[in-house]
Amino acid sequence: MKKLSEDNLKFKKHLENCEEENKNKEEEIKNLKEKIQNKNLELHNTENENKSQFEKFVEIKEKEILNLKKIKKDLEENFKKMESKCVKLENDYKKLENDYKKLENDYKKLENDLVIKENEHKKVESDYLNTKTLNENLIKKLKEENSDLQTENEKFEIENLKLLRQNEEKENKINKIQKENDLNSLNNTNLQKTISSLKDRLNEMSQVTEEILKENNLKSESHENLREKIKILEKKNKTLSENKKYLENLNFQLTKEKEDIHKENLNLLQSKLDDIFQREAEFNSIKNKLQIENQKLINENQRMLREIYEQKTQSESSDDSNSGTEKILNLLEQEKKSRREIELKIIEKENLILILKNENEEKVKELEDLRKEIEENKNLKKIIKENKNEIEKLSKEMDLILKDLNNVIYGINEKYFKILEENRENIKKLTKKIIEKDANEIKLIKEKYKKIN
Repeated sequence: MKKLSEDNLKFKKHLENCEEENKNKEEEIKNLKEKIQNKNLELHNTENENKSQFEKFVEIKEKEILNLKKIKKDLEENFKKMESKCVKLENDYKKLENDYKKLENDYKKLENDLVIKENEHKKVESDYLNTKTLNENLIKKLKEENSDLQTENEKFEIENLKLLRQNEEKENKINKIQKENDLNSLNNTNLQKTISSLKDRLNEMSQVTEEILKENNLKSESHENLREKIKILEKKNKTLSENKKYLENLNFQLTKEKEDIHKENLNLLQSKLDDIFQREAEFNSIKNKLQIENQKLINENQRMLREIYEQKTQSESSDDSNSGTEKILNLLEQEKKSRREIELKIIEKENLILILKNENEEKVKELEDLRKEIEENKNLKKIIKENKNEIEKLSKEMDLILKDLNNVIYGINEKYFKILEENRENIKKLTKKIIEKDANEIKLIKEKYKKIN
């Protein structure tokens, strides 16, 4: 009996110990369940945060892609406009060439007419001029050449002033370009700020991924490689955006300069053509006047010869030979005076013809300068085409970079989802193990209790 009572006491103590152990295990199970619930909540929160961050990141990138597409469309439209303008310039250049050829032909005709008139005047001079008058004409010509030289010097000074003004205008253009470069630098700083904000977001994403990788004892080599790739892509994006802005500014400046040059060329051509037509009209009027005066001189000469011949016949018929000779001498003096007046008029007209020749030569030079400017416009067109090809290359590179970014983003998200699924599976396995342990312990306790009974 004593042994049974002792056994019963031991059994009661054992039962009490088992109950205490069961209570402790139940508390442990509750704690484990609470931990599992907390882990599940944390995982759910991290999933929601990652999803929201990923959605925001995808929205931002989609907006950037749309903006890039819009920029690309705008650039293509601008290039089409530039091509149409270049075609118009080429047509204008062809028209100018045809006009220039017509002017050259007209100028050659004028030169031939001038040569004919000069030959006619030379014949008249050879018939009427004496040695004294030739010397006087030479002196007058020298004086007039000196005056022409003075006028040419004055023109040269005026051209120098024009060149100085042009240099000042070029300096002003250079200052404008410098200001535009300053604006470009400000735009680049703004770009750098946006890129730094993107870097901060990427760093936040990387911190989240590092924490998840640390909790699950995963390797961080793949994440570091991704960060390096993202940095390389950011650098490429920065350089491409800078090149793109530089090319856009260049194209804008070139289009402006091209339009200004085209307008200036048209205005210059119009004014110069008007001047040429006015000078041609003046020259034709002077030529007609000279022809009329030459005809008058020929008629007067014939009339004078007739009068002399009539007076000679009258003197021969009359007895007063002295009075006849005096009349002849008076007529000869009158003829000399009229010759001198005519010679002076001829010299003045020749000077006018020389002035017109010089002015026509200047006009030809100006037209040649215009031709050179049009050739420079052709070179500008070539530069614009080269810029177009460069921008197309840059757009292709931007598309490749965007594809790489999308691949990187999808790769990161796939890794996140894999890590989360692995964590879920690990939690499920842990819960199964805990439940199995609890069930085994309960089975053992029941078996011990049955054996004791």
